[in-house]
Amino acid sequence: EQAQVCLPYLSEGLDRFAEGIRAIEQLNIDKPLTITVAEAFASRWLMPRLRNFQARHPNIDVRFDVSKELVDLVRDDIDIGIRFGGGKYPGLETDFLLPQDVYPVCSPSLLERGPPINTPEDIQHHTLLHGDYFYLDASQPDWAMWFKTLGVEGIDSAHGLRFSNAEMVVQAAVEGQGVALIGSVIAEEDLKAGRLVRPLEQTIPLTFAYYFVCAKSKAQLPRVKAFREWLLEEVKSEQS
Repeated sequence: EQAQVCLPYLSEGLDRFAEGIRAIEQLNIDKPLTITVAEAFASRWLMPRLRNFQARHPNIDVRFDVSKELVDLVRDDIDIGIRFGGGKYPGLETDFLLPQDVYPVCSPSLLERGPPINTPEDIQHHTLLHGDYFYLDASQPDWAMWFKTLGVEGIDSAHGLRFSNAEMVVQAAVEGQGVALIGSVIAEEDLKAGRLVRPLEQTIPLTFAYYFVCAKSKAQLPRVKAFREWLLEEVKSEQS
């Protein structure tokens, strides 16, 4: 009976000991910084800026995990996560990064071909590009919700092309395949470069946002601290 009482405490102690051993293993300076991140955020926002981190820290190698599987940042061999969510990540170090709005985008060539898009109703004359990833956040609008929010009725919002991730939706929009409903963070670089344009100004803010997360046991690792400081500086510089 006494052993049964002690068992939870012993188990917790052994788990913590194992976590400490893993943290020590992570101190290997030759080990790359491993980041789990969604493909669209990695390719559309992070990649254009990563050269700044590499210039500052040329001795830190970086490895990206863009799989759709959610990883355990405490137990898995992952240093950092960039998550799109509500900001509540128990047991993890968390920093708010970027808010996100949603609005329609398309390529300039699509507008040149016509028909013109001057009102929300005009979008029905073009192919709608859909992303089947809105289950991540029930408040994130799909085309049906976007039209409803603007009071537009009588439009078949289900037709068009469907993709399993945001990266493919953006690429289809860049190639002039149709009009996409995309988050502002993901669309930012393509809008700056002129590969995409906003045909309408209507915007819907989201409750979900982007966050930096890491296990408390890894927060003080030099490679994690370096990337965290750099990332927060990048975000701050863009908002100033």
